[in-house]
Amino acid sequence: LPGTYHVVAYCSGYLSHDAGELEVHDKDVAGTWTVEAGATVHGRVTMRDGGPVEGAEVRFQGAGWGTATTAADGTYHVAGLAAGTYTITATSLRGLQPEQASLDVAARATAEQDIVLDPAALIKGIVVDARGAPVAGAYVHLRDVYGNASTNSDGTFTMGPILPGDHDLVVELADRSLQKPGARSEERRVGK
Repeated sequence: LPGTYHVVAYCSGYLSHDAGELEVHDKDVAGTWTVEAGATVHGRVTMRDGGPVEGAEVRFQGAGWGTATTAADGTYHVAGLAAGTYTITATSLRGLQPEQASLDVAARATAEQDIVLDPAALIKGIVVDARGAPVAGAYVHLRDVYGNASTNSDGTFTMGPILPGDHDLVVELADRSLQKPGARSEERRVGK
């Protein structure tokens, strides 16, 4: 369609390039946009015991952004980062990062950043009504730490990763709290 377009070239592993305005009249427009290599960060995600974490998502946010998924040996590689400071987070169902990592990256430099995760757990369950029928769409959350899920059509849910410990699990449906197994009626009341 004829008009004026703002063009930004994005290419995995390279810095994005703002190519500015492009006028399109009554025919195709061809152009060449040059992208530059950015900084590269590589490292390894492991559990506290040193074991590799496969399938962890590693995110860089700051002067730019980048993501990678760890290989079977826990290694990752992110390229095309702009110079600046980044917050690095790794997420996995096997573990939690005890604190976010921060890294200053120089232009076109190569840096290394390893990340260690603490062991975590998943909470899996099924929510049923008084007749034993599955409850779909219930909101399941922890009262003392961040963690939430919604039940599937068969009443099942999976929540995590969560640091091991004693947690208060709450199930709500349509603004009412559901009774936990074995609870007395006075334990079911919320806000009364």
